[in-house]
Amino acid sequence: MLSILIGVDVSYYDPILDWKNYTWDFAFIKASEGTVRDVDFPVQWAAAQGYTIRSAYCFFRAFVDQKVSAQKFVSYLGNDFGELPPVLDLESHDGYKDIALRALVWLKEVRRLTGKIPIVYTSPGFATGDNVRLYNYPEFAEYPLWLATYPRDKITSTWTEQQRADWLKGVAAGTIPYAFPPTIKPFQDVDFVQFTGKFPPGAVPGYPLGSKLAVDVNFYKGNMKQLFDQFSVTYVPKPKGETMEISGTITTFTNMRSSMPGGNYLDIGDLPFGTIIVASDKQMDATGIPWYKLISAKNNGIELKTNAGQLVNTTPVWCYGKNVKENVTIPPSEKPSFEFTISKTGYKTATVRLDPE
Repeated sequence: MLSILIGVDVSYYDPILDWKNYTWDFAFIKASEGTVRDVDFPVQWAAAQGYTIRSAYCFFRAFVDQKVSAQKFVSYLGNDFGELPPVLDLESHDGYKDIALRALVWLKEVRRLTGKIPIVYTSPGFATGDNVRLYNYPEFAEYPLWLATYPRDKITSTWTEQQRADWLKGVAAGTIPYAFPPTIKPFQDVDFVQFTGKFPPGAVPGYPLGSKLAVDVNFYKGNMKQLFDQFSVTYVPKPKGETMEISGTITTFTNMRSSMPGGNYLDIGDLPFGTIIVASDKQMDATGIPWYKLISAKNNGIELKTNAGQLVNTTPVWCYGKNVKENVTIPPSEKPSFEFTISKTGYKTATVRLDPE
């Protein structure tokens, strides 16, 4: 059976989630629409940190300058780009007929600013529409695809809400196989699929039968190791407020500084190849380069010293992060239950489960 991960996507339409109550493998969180920041993004983005593998997305609007849109999007992320690449949500053409060209401007600018190859979200109908026709632009083959398709959402005389809920439950439990849809040209494969936009019937008070899901549900085609490998995930932060401890190995001679670049700092020594570091913090500088705040740096088991003779584990030390190979622990991949807590003001708190029997 195909190995899959289950994730969600949220925007200001959805409640701000109490992420520690979730077991979702990944999440797409709306950061902006055109050039405008999603009102809930800062809170949702911070709340999800450490509890899931995150990606931020921008809802494409054709009528804005796409380079400006990309720059605004990246500025909203600050120093936290998330673990998965950013996403361009292509589902509205606003009457323009050169959507593909405009989208490529955004994708290339975000790629330049973040160093990551963005993911493209779209649907077969939109991608092949007269104003879009992505199949005419081979450049899109470079980008991973997140495809929206809902084969089981439409209720008919022979497909009831209860049957659909049972199907969702079986898919989540792994007892019902799910076949990924074929890719659309010119994309090479379907990496993620948004496979439903509706809730199990009557699951949450205040959401009537057939209403829109509070969070859409998505699959990734692969296990957690494959997700990490495909998207070069090398670092998963701890939840906000928790003490972070990151271990890694120095891959080439690199220097130590008294603080992160950007302020007044001193070069205080060097770390040779093979040094084992332990850090309590990791931050990005203005150019997107990671820096580690060290709590230990050992070579051949001996704690290293700064040029002033101070042991690394006794004084503030930061090191350049591009020369650090982190020892990443991939979390176990278990089938999540369909569970979350609605905690936004105006919503009644409720927990929903679709557990395997």
